[in-house]
Amino acid sequence: MPLSQPSQLLEKNLELFDRKTLLLNPPADGFAQLLNAEEKTRFCSMALSQSALDDMAASGVQDVGLFGATDCVDFVLYLPKMKNRADMLLNYVRSVWQEDSRLFIVGENKGGIKSIETPLKKQFGRIYKQASGKHCVLMFADQCLEKTSFKLERYLKYNKIENIDLELASYPGVFSEARLDKGTSILFEFLPDDLKGRFVDFGCGAGVIAAYLRKHHVKPKMTLLDDDLLSLAAAQATMQKNGLEYEEALASNGLKKLERKKFDCIISNPPFHQGLKTDYDVAENLLHNAKKYLHPHGRLIIVANDFLQYEPILKQHFKFVDLLGEKHGFKVISANS
Repeated sequence: MPLSQPSQLLEKNLELFDRKTLLLNPPADGFAQLLNAEEKTRFCSMALSQSALDDMAASGVQDVGLFGATDCVDFVLYLPKMKNRADMLLNYVRSVWQEDSRLFIVGENKGGIKSIETPLKKQFGRIYKQASGKHCVLMFADQCLEKTSFKLERYLKYNKIENIDLELASYPGVFSEARLDKGTSILFEFLPDDLKGRFVDFGCGAGVIAAYLRKHHVKPKMTLLDDDLLSLAAAQATMQKNGLEYEEALASNGLKKLERKKFDCIISNPPFHQGLKTDYDVAENLLHNAKKYLHPHGRLIIVANDFLQYEPILKQHFKFVDLLGEKHGFKVISANS
């Protein structure tokens, strides 16, 4: 697994982290595996994805849980792509700040790290550039101007989506958190009428696909699945807010946490971004592995940008690959055996 550029910069500056340090929003890139036994006792993590949580656990680094209590003195924030999620994480840091704490922020040049200095000064006073390299910057602050309290529920918002008569829950940084995205809207337009049984909403985001199916379509038994822990929490809140039942909610990097379960349909608007980068691995792994989790006549249904060549991959595994419809640069594909 290739080490991300921010982690490469941290690796070159490990001597800075000589006290108990909390890694916030770490990627699943194997950084913790580089640490020696003593260093692993100094580092803890607060992973926001199941893949990062699994990565830390495999390395023996303790995770404090989602916005959990911590006795760490220092903090390393991997700057997230979404500004509102970065603000939430910084507020958390302010809530657990100790008198002699230090905050390090690492991020890619093209990911907003250079523009964050001014807003940071309002919360943490003086900001220093500690190191740079690998197209990244490592910043440093050693004071917190004002501590704050932190409660995750304060960040839970609901947005009414009028055209589908649903309220979507959102946390900062959750996909489709405040609106119905174009791809999902087109997926709904071309859904077959004969769907039934047990479904997986893969990469569920705020849970809009699962909620729509339960409220307006075939009312299947739904499993919500996402790698992002806040997305999964938002999807569960969406279902609860709309009075809709679901069978299970799984935090999983890909389909592997489904284990040996079989389903009648896996449905998805699969992601193709990881952080700042375009990354088709998640979607392509879904296409390669979905058949293992489907009943013999089960179906995979996805919506994708029309330039993405997913059909050749699907034809390696499924007997029938059909275009259900296309519109506004998106296509809806069904695959079954």
